[in-house]
Amino acid sequence: MQLIRVKLSRRGKPPPREAKPLTSPSDVSDFVRRRIGRDASEHLLVILLDPHCVPLGFLEYGTGHADRCRIAPAEVARAVLLANATAVILAHNHPSGSHLFSDDDEAFTRSLARALALFEVEVHDHVLVTPKGKYSTGYDSMRVRGMLAGSLAAEPGRWSP
Repeated sequence: MQLIRVKLSRRGKPPPREAKPLTSPSDVSDFVRRRIGRDASEHLLVILLDPHCVPLGFLEYGTGHADRCRIAPAEVARAVLLANATAVILAHNHPSGSHLFSDDDEAFTRSLARALALFEVEVHDHVLVTPKGKYSTGYDSMRVRGMLAGSLAAEPGRWSP
């Protein structure tokens, strides 16, 4: 049997850190709007967090179609390990204005949460950002809807949906 060594490394400077922790879906919505605004195609952001919910950086995956974008969980895991993140928040926009998570959104989130759990990294939430309207906050949260269970629910002060 041969021993294979793998070295993970970063290239370049780490991204600038946000000073403010992301502790609610509203915070995430503001963070996402500053980055992708009202783009006409769907984007998926993976926000990498330290233990205090302060972003270490974020990854933008896919500028997908108007209704979807895809990413492999292995790519997210690689970035999480390189950043030494302890948690992630997923966020994506629905340019169509739909305020509902799709079955694909839910399946992807559960799959990624299972994969990252192997590294003791938690998915805090998956936030959907839509255009703000007269009767809409412009975002929705899987954790608030009860679609994403986990240990976080028992840890007040870290994430408050």
